[in-house]
Amino acid sequence: MTVSRDISALQELFVLSQTESLMLDEGNTEEVRRIAGRKAEIVENLSAGKREPLDPALQRQALELISRITAIDAKNRTRLELWRSESLLGLKQIHDERHLKNTYQ
Repeated sequence: MTVSRDISALQELFVLSQTESLMLDEGNTEEVRRIAGRKAEIVENLSAGKREPLDPALQRQALELISRITAIDAKNRTRLELWRSESLLGLKQIHDERHLKNTYQ
């Protein structure tokens, strides 16, 4: 990958991370999955490419994007874990209610 493609890929990751946050707000699990898949593709492509030396300005830009992406993704992961925990708790509650209902029928 060229330097400009790497920066563009990081910019796309940044936008996707922000979009993922919005989709989490809306509870849109399908879109969250689609975004996660696209982000994984980008990261894989970035990891596979050879690196050209960056001039200091581009290096700062890349590091700033990586820092922002990391911060957003950490919040998104926390929200996903909370969402998962709440879903599991809800499922357990439904299971317990069914069990109780079946016991007294």
